[in-house]
Amino acid sequence: MTREVAVACQSFLAAYEDLDAIFIVGTYALGATDAACKAIVDAGRADQVKLAAVDFGLTQELIADFESGVLRIDVISNRFVSVVCAAMVVNACNGYDFDGQKVPAELEYTYVTDLQTATEMNEIYSDEGSMYLTDEGFKSLLKEYNPDLTSEVFVETIYNWDPVADAMSA
Repeated sequence: MTREVAVACQSFLAAYEDLDAIFIVGTYALGATDAACKAIVDAGRADQVKLAAVDFGLTQELIADFESGVLRIDVISNRFVSVVCAAMVVNACNGYDFDGQKVPAELEYTYVTDLQTATEMNEIYSDEGSMYLTDEGFKSLLKEYNPDLTSEVFVETIYNWDPVADAMSA
């Protein structure tokens, strides 16, 4: 799949001399961002053409892509979503449905726009031993351990989640 991304970028670069940016959106091709960045660098257009990517994820290549100066933004999905969904499923399986109230939670994407942020986020997300939430933090999302849990408390808890602080305290 990354080969197709590289070929597409090479074609854009060859066809459009005045091209100043490539946007990658809507693919889950592992390595797509790196393939596009490499195509731009290999074409000798790293000073002219910049890259923006949406919903990929952090890899060591992402750090190198920011170092090249080509990648300017990588918007990644919030890794906390799976934790929130798991808590909602556990609550439902234990018979708690937030008293029939809707849980109005929309988690934002993470905008990685510089090398320092990419490095910090990569340290957290690439370490398979990292926890996105401490055990106590997860229990706070479960009615079984938090009798005061309501949809409002649930939403407030997830909106106040700090991935860096929680990963460091785990």
